Amino acid sequence: MLLTKPLAIFEEKKMEVTILKGPLVDNDIFLNLQSLFQGLVNKKSGMKFNFINPDLEYEEGLDEEEVEELTQKKRIEIDSNDVGSSFERFFNLTNGVVNDYNIKRTDLIILLTGQKNNRNYLSYCDENIDSVFIYTRGWHRIYERSIDSVFPLAYEITSWTLRKLMFQSADELSQNVHFNLRGCMNDMCMDITHHIFKSRTGDVCKDCLTIVRDKSITNKYLKEINRLNDSFAGFIKTREKIISSDEKLTLELSPLNNNKVFTIPELGNAVIQMEPLWKAIYLLFILHPNGIIRSKIRLFKNDLSKFISEMGLKTKDPIKVEESLDKTLSSDKLDNLNIVISKINSAISDVIPGDRAKEFQIIKDGDDKSKITLNRANFINDTKLVLPQIN
Repeated sequence: MLLTKPLAIFEEKKMEVTILKGPLVDNDIFLNLQSLFQGLVNKKSGMKFNFINPDLEYEEGLDEEEVEELTQKKRIEIDSNDVGSSFERFFNLTNGVVNDYNIKRTDLIILLTGQKNNRNYLSYCDENIDSVFIYTRGWHRIYERSIDSVFPLAYEITSWTLRKLMFQSADELSQNVHFNLRGCMNDMCMDITHHIFKSRTGDVCKDCLTIVRDKSITNKYLKEINRLNDSFAGFIKTREKIISSDEKLTLELSPLNNNKVFTIPELGNAVIQMEPLWKAIYLLFILHPNGIIRSKIRLFKNDLSKFISEMGLKTKDPIKVEESLDKTLSSDKLDNLNIVISKINSAISDVIPGDRAKEFQIIKDGDDKSKITLNRANFINDTKLVLPQIN
């Protein structure tokens, strides 16, 4: 009898991209990017985007006035000037971080940086397109709201992922960029305000599609990148329409970085930035749609103690948790609670401007109770945290 070995199961190589949080990058922007990709990337696509925050310090460079002056400049400069960091400095920084923090070298490593470069580029790559920097500040030159900058930054991440698949070197890339505006991801955008045209379309032109076909790029990679770019373009174009209309907005408790955050899926999984205590208090109000009298919130101290330990509180010391809660919940120090609720409501307005924010905020009604008016059918718990029944 002839025996044969079973065929080994072929495991297709995944395309893996690492995104590093560099100096002067706003933490809100980084978390929103991470939340956006976590909510959108199809795990079956074979693509993986890792977000790593090595907590880099900003040691040298321009002062705030110089940075602000530079972020008003509208054009890319072909020749370098004496103001800002060189491209090489960013690539050296990336290599240093990868080595110092023992970070896995993936197919592409992207450094997000708030440091200005000396040619006013929004992004660029090293010679072999192994390393890329993306500038994260000054997007108000192009987009109206600061949170909108998440979507063009996400577009830059996926576009560089496709360029890595399309081109072998920076020289080959430079031979195929478009100096005339086409609405394609490879538009040079010498006037950087033109970036909005390509990010709002999410398109790849015919010439670039020919390169994609010639390079035999895996079809599911191309489909996933196109799908993601279409999603980012959709968020850019429709976000303000959604906010100003009566379309449903969902509040979701989502896992992120071994933590739990409140997000708005319809706005690109936008993260409502809250400290652990704020999240615990907000969750308490979510679970009590009929409202809570603020002066009696101390009655819910046990619930809050459980919630706060699940919401990213760094200390697990029960005594310190107790002290934090006592300081906020003390009936003779109600001002502390009012300040926290005010900060919660402000954080919500940062994500949902205008009147739409009110249904998510903690508002005092006529019978002295404070409540969140959001329809609880629009609240989703996507974590493993077991919550009490809403009553």
